[in-house]
Amino acid sequence: MNDPVKIALQNFFQENQVEPRRVFHGRGQFFPGYGHLCIDWYPPALFISAYQQVVNLPEIQGWVKDFDQYNQIVVVMLQQRHMLHKECADRNFSRQKSHKNSGRRKRTKI
Repeated sequence: MNDPVKIALQNFFQENQVEPRRVFHGRGQFFPGYGHLCIDWYPPALFISAYQQVVNLPEIQGWVKDFDQYNQIVVVMLQQRHMLHKECADRNFSRQKSHKNSGRRKRTKI
């Protein structure tokens, strides 16, 4: 089976890439199983945004290493957006709870 992320990485890194560009955009739900993933290239960094847990991350990391023919990638960054949303929600809930208990509403900045 041809994986769409594998194909996108292979095609993208066949050439020396000097300009920032989107490598893969799964957020449009066009690629089943990858609606939570975007991969962007900001030379020399490959930036992966995950809106859900990436279950095949080790496989994707292997493809990145295999297809970087020109040794362009210096760093791969993974932003786990699903974790950020959970942490923000937890933090906001804690603040609301503590304000209610104080008997007075306070404004706090994040």
